[in-house]
Amino acid sequence: MPEFGALTNLVQHEHYHMFAVDEHTLMCIEKLDRVWNAANPPLNRYAELFRNLERPNVLYLALLLHDSGKAIDSPDHSEVGGKLALKAGARLGLDGATIHVLRVIIEQHLTMVRTGQNLDLDDPKVIREFCAQVQTQEVLTLLTLHTLADSMGTSETLWTGFKDTLHWQLYLRASEFLK
Repeated sequence: MPEFGALTNLVQHEHYHMFAVDEHTLMCIEKLDRVWNAANPPLNRYAELFRNLERPNVLYLALLLHDSGKAIDSPDHSEVGGKLALKAGARLGLDGATIHVLRVIIEQHLTMVRTGQNLDLDDPKVIREFCAQVQTQEVLTLLTLHTLADSMGTSETLWTGFKDTLHWQLYLRASEFLK
């Protein structure tokens, strides 16, 4: 995957990430793998979501590509990553619907953290606007798992019980709204 290869030893100059981009990406995938068999709270509720996915391969590919835009000098690595995902998805022979979901997850991969940790989840307008970006229940579930793995793969101390509570609350409220 040339999109991933461009991340080799790419250092992130900010205070959140403990790892170079390529190592962070692999840590995210490792964290996601741990969710599958999680038997204890809080990860067990995510395990159920994960095991019920129709296309878990999309989640893994999204994690592999989510920071690919950082290899290109741009103010918005998520948008660039979405464009790279379109090319990678086509090259891998994915169908149009799958490529669309992949692109949305990558372009919105910071939205769930920003919404859950910075906005009032009791405000129906916040949930409505978040759901407009997420679009479908499938994307919401994929994004929920992606955000969990991305956050846990950023630093050993970044994901806290408080952040998990906000994250799960946003998932539940958005899921109810989408239904």
